[in-house]
Amino acid sequence: MKTLAAVPVVGGLYSFDADASTVDSSDYPYPGQYGGNHLNQAYADSDDSPTDVDSVRSVEEDVDIDRIPVVGPNGNVAAAGEFNIIVAGNGDSEVLDADGIVSTPLIHDGKVYYGDQLSDNIIDVESGEIIESNEGSNRVFRTVSSSGEFFREKYKGLEKFDPDNLDTINSIDIVSNPRPYGFIPRDDDFIAVFEQGVGKWDYEGDRLAGRANRSYNTNISGTDDVVVAIRNGDDILEVLDPETDDMAEKASLENSVFTQFEAPCAIFGNSFYNVNRDGVAFGTSYDDTEEELKFDWKTELDGDGRNTVVWGEVAIVSTTEQVVGLDTESGDEIWSTSDANGFVSMPHDTELYVGGENTLYELTAELGDRAANSGLNEYTNDGTVGTSQLLAGIEDWRSGALDTPKLLALINYWRSGETIK
Repeated sequence: MKTLAAVPVVGGLYSFDADASTVDSSDYPYPGQYGGNHLNQAYADSDDSPTDVDSVRSVEEDVDIDRIPVVGPNGNVAAAGEFNIIVAGNGDSEVLDADGIVSTPLIHDGKVYYGDQLSDNIIDVESGEIIESNEGSNRVFRTVSSSGEFFREKYKGLEKFDPDNLDTINSIDIVSNPRPYGFIPRDDDFIAVFEQGVGKWDYEGDRLAGRANRSYNTNISGTDDVVVAIRNGDDILEVLDPETDDMAEKASLENSVFTQFEAPCAIFGNSFYNVNRDGVAFGTSYDDTEEELKFDWKTELDGDGRNTVVWGEVAIVSTTEQVVGLDTESGDEIWSTSDANGFVSMPHDTELYVGGENTLYELTAELGDRAANSGLNEYTNDGTVGTSQLLAGIEDWRSGALDTPKLLALINYWRSGETIK
């Protein structure tokens, strides 16, 4: 692991200088939204994975980011703070003052949508200027459905809105308390989680299904077939069936790590990943044939946990003190840096954006085949394979603990002297 330094950029100006377009954020279904897509899956499909960190630099300083940064097409970035919003793109960054707390933003068609405590606003990314503003109430712009309809959270429910002028098309009240914690819009209905339950509604506001009298105080994610929710207070991870009247529990798992989260679980295939506020990251897997959840691993990190993004085969976990890349299969640390901290974005090209206390960072990753090297770090000395490490690998191969392809890879690293990434 390299020793990294965050490089300040004079005047807040910077450019996107990725050498390769390995992950294009425009490949996400309706990019530029919280969680990468309307299902909050926080997963970037890629043949390559981030095997190390090349550099960390500051995009904007003297700003406090308290939301997950959102990355849109062409690498446009929006990050929300308590009294400002940072918009970056086309080589520039702009800090705009806001009236109080700023919601999670949404990026679409060269525009940033966000709400503060007095109004809803649209910013033109190229100019960095507000081009539309309507009176609002801190509504949260963070999702577009799979059919291209725009939604925002509001007091007691959600609204469908016109992205050209912010006008409300349809307003739906679903709870009596202030607002839902989050929702998943689908073609004909949406699923929302709130303090005392999770439910499904159609876009006319009729309740179709739900589970009540369960305490949820974190957002949800899902696939086309299931909803993944964490029942805080009970320390239970649930996989729910949205097509049944009571959103029946297909599988659940109780563990003390399933408590107090800032963000929904990241979903990679049938595996779910997250980090709790104590900084304990975990990986679980769901067997849809047997309808069973399995606890795969947990890894304790420094700092309070923020959120998790899966890029290829690496779970990128952020805390208040560091950003760490973990092997999705084992939870082993692949790399870490303490030169960036806070909430981590979805990737674009080779970059991630991390918003923390005082700074918005740009983290550039080195990419490679993580699967080929998975599990080999234990046979290294500072990343290189010496003779004693190779002999240990041969012994593990003889006992069946190391498979033949991994042994061959280990031999190649021993011969070449290259560093394992």
